[in-house]
Amino acid sequence: NIVLNRLAHLVEQDQETQNRVKASLAYPAFILAVGFLTVFVLLSFVMPRQTVIFDDMDQELPLPTQVIIGISGFFAEFWWAAVLLTGGAIYYWQRWLHTENGRRWWDTARLKIPILGNFITEVEIGRFARTLGTLLESGVVIVEALQSVWAVVDNVVLKEEIKRISQDVADGSSLTAGLKSSPYFPETVVNMVSVGEETGNMEKGLFKLADAFERQSELTAKTVLLLLGPMVLVVIVGIVGVCVVSMLLPIFRMNMIIQ
Repeated sequence: NIVLNRLAHLVEQDQETQNRVKASLAYPAFILAVGFLTVFVLLSFVMPRQTVIFDDMDQELPLPTQVIIGISGFFAEFWWAAVLLTGGAIYYWQRWLHTENGRRWWDTARLKIPILGNFITEVEIGRFARTLGTLLESGVVIVEALQSVWAVVDNVVLKEEIKRISQDVADGSSLTAGLKSSPYFPETVVNMVSVGEETGNMEKGLFKLADAFERQSELTAKTVLLLLGPMVLVVIVGIVGVCVVSMLLPIFRMNMIIQ
């Protein structure tokens, strides 16, 4: 009962963290959706009606204006195809991610993205250390504890890595050696586990690791989410600004010639 209560508490904490992240992502996601919708309407319906003013111009249009006119002309004629292709791509992308190969590829790719990869690794290591420490503190032997820990890890690549380490320990290797052979566990984790194995008090070291990595992952999440909203807004405003300036360039050029 004690073990189950502690594990249930860990699951509740993890769920609360996920809910906070999702709530923080709501505003950037809304800005991104509105921005893409604005750009789509601008290119598909607004700008094609404005380009007729350039039909009677004898001068050659600037390159940015030609590019925007070409893009808007394509969207004006084939906007329905763009919607269908986007919807189909999202649908098949989601289906592929639910396959074994798709999930492994996506989890591997996410770990290679600079900031996101570090964040995922911090979250998973904190979850690994907290769960393993809880099981060891409750009297579960390390081999059985490791065989249970990999189930709480979400990333497929890290899950398989922990499975491999678990098998190495079951075959007689130390946990320190297993972690040291993995490219995903930093030296801090290896050293802390090594000290814990030598002193016979590994769970305390694991709890300290969990606290450190959970704090670091929370700080990373707050920083990224704080910057994400303004970054998305700047990108969307930049795209709209490029479209507007490209359409105004011929008018500015005509005014300069007249003057």
